[in-house]
Amino acid sequence: MVLLLLLVVLLLLLLVLLLLLLLLHFRRLLLLQQAQQQQQEQEELQQQQEVWGEEPQQQQQEQQQQQEQQQQQEQQEQQQQEEEEEQQEGEDEVSVGIDKQNNLSCLYTSKPHNI
Repeated sequence: MVLLLLLVVLLLLLLVLLLLLLLLHFRRLLLLQQAQQQQQEQEELQQQQEVWGEEPQQQQQEQQQQQEQQQQQEQQEQQQQEEEEEQQEGEDEVSVGIDKQNNLSCLYTSKPHNI
């Protein structure tokens, strides 16, 4: 009965992990799409510059702000990915067995704890 309960809990944890990975994947796709759209807008501005000559200073500042925002988004995404990888590595260490000496503590970590 306890093993069945542990199996159900483990399956629920795996389901939550898969949902988080799916959410992360779709978020990355959205960020990628936004970055491509910004790049297209910048290319259009450059084409207009070739036609009209030198661009005003305000447009240069807007482009710099967009580039900085894009870099910040990429950094945040990278940090989040690293955190999730660390979390996943931590979840890989979860032990399913029951140690009689340590009772239920080994259900949560592979490192034994004295209760």
